[in-house]
Amino acid sequence: MSPWRAWKNIVAAAAASLTLALPSVPATAEPLSAKPSIAASGYLNLHQCAYWNANLGDYLTNMVPTPGEPAFNSGTKVSSSADTQVACGTGGYGWTLNTGFSRVYSINLG
Repeated sequence: MSPWRAWKNIVAAAAASLTLALPSVPATAEPLSAKPSIAASGYLNLHQCAYWNANLGDYLTNMVPTPGEPAFNSGTKVSSSADTQVACGTGGYGWTLNTGFSRVYSINLG
């Protein structure tokens, strides 16, 4: 197995366990194992959402979907197509979305 293929398998496994790592957040997506056709040929769309807090002079970056906290929600998901637009919450509690540092990375799992 090539190193690239091994890396993609690790990313796919991490994406499948993403909802298991956050027991307090309701699971909204099925694990990759429940969608074998997408896992074999789809995309892992990682949405990097960067927020700035002027009072703290610091950034906060989130790539994890947080449906219980829509202010910081990211659009990270597995899909049959690559995302081209980043999807992020607008921020809150003194944190504002910084669109200049927010990106979407689509990893082909096929």
